[in-house]
This record gives sequence, C-alpha cells and structure tokens, in this order.
Amino acid sequence: MSGLVDAIVEIEKPVRLVGHSLGGQWAIRILESVPDRVSAITLLCSRDTPFPAFLPAAQRLRDGDPVDVDGAMARWFTAQELSAPSPGSGATDAAPDVVGYARRCLSTVDTASYIRDLESIARFDRSDVLAETDAAVTLIAAELDAVSTPEAMAQIGERAGVPVTVLPGARHMSPFTDPEALAALLTGEARVGQEG
Repeated sequence: MSGLVDAIVEIEKPVRLVGHSLGGQWAIRILESVPDRVSAITLLCSRDTPFPAFLPAAQRLRDGDPVDVDGAMARWFTAQELSAPSPGSGATDAAPDVVGYARRCLSTVDTASYIRDLESIARFDRSDVLAETDAAVTLIAAELDAVSTPEAMAQIGERAGVPVTVLPGARHMSPFTDPEALAALLTGEARVGQEG
C-alpha cells in the first residue's frame, strides 16, 4: 500500500478515491493514511466493519477445499446477469463479459491470496475513519448484497452523516454489468435507486 500512498502524495491536488468491496476497504486505509490528500471517497458495495462469516470460508480453503466458484458467482450476480448473452455470442443485447471475467478470475485465483482477502474482510474494522473525515463521502449499496448489505452501508452512512444510494435488484458485482450506468452514477450524472 505504501507505493500507492506515495503516488497519491505526488499528485498536485487532492484525489477522489473510489473503491468496490475489498477495494473500498483499501480506499478507507488510504484515506486514513493521508487524509489531507483525499477530497472525496466513494464506497461501492463495501463495509468498514468486520464480516466474520468469511473466516470459516478461509479455513475451508486452508484445509484444501476448492474455491466455491458457483457460490461466489451466485452471491455476486443476479440469475438474469448469470444467464445473459456474452460478447461474441451474436446477441445484439450482449452485456460486457463481466460475468465471464469474474468466473475466470475465481477459477484461476491464487488460493493463498484469496484466503488473505477473505481474512482481511472478516477482520477489517475502520468504523471510525469515515465518521471523522473532512472528505466528501458517497455510499452506494446493492439491494441484494449479502456481505456489504444495505444495512451495513447504512450504518456507515449514519456514522459519516450521509445517505446511502441503494441499487434496486442488484447484487455485489451487478453495477459492473452496465459500465455506462456505473460511470454516470459515480460522476453524479445519474440518480438511481433509493436513498436511505
């Protein structure tokens, strides 16, 4: 992380951080490290408190079980997204191959790295950082996210004093299936979902 923090310090003006899931936790750590270099932080389907349920999953991997690719995919995407046509299929409504990319990444993931990531999410607790920041905070949750739940993100919002935008019918990775809509959401050019 120190290389990334060093790069941010080199930039002339404060930066806007955007982080999804574990990337949101990295964004919080960067904000904590160099608060004067961050003007805004957006968390997308992330949390600032521990998710201990990932510890048994990490232990199963340590014990030699394979990565549960299908289970993760079902947690990350809706059934409709999982069955949508992909690029190259000849369908005119094919979405970017985010689903295929996610499946390939999970199928070839370095198990030791994945265990570290699961354990990091299970133990991560920086619930005070966003409550104390001067940076603008934006929170976006997916309605059907089982880990970074809208309720967990609403707790972040309560501490930070900001609302949470909830994407209806979305799972953890759903926002990436429509990159144009996601870009509009991140740049403030779209209003979707519900605030809570």
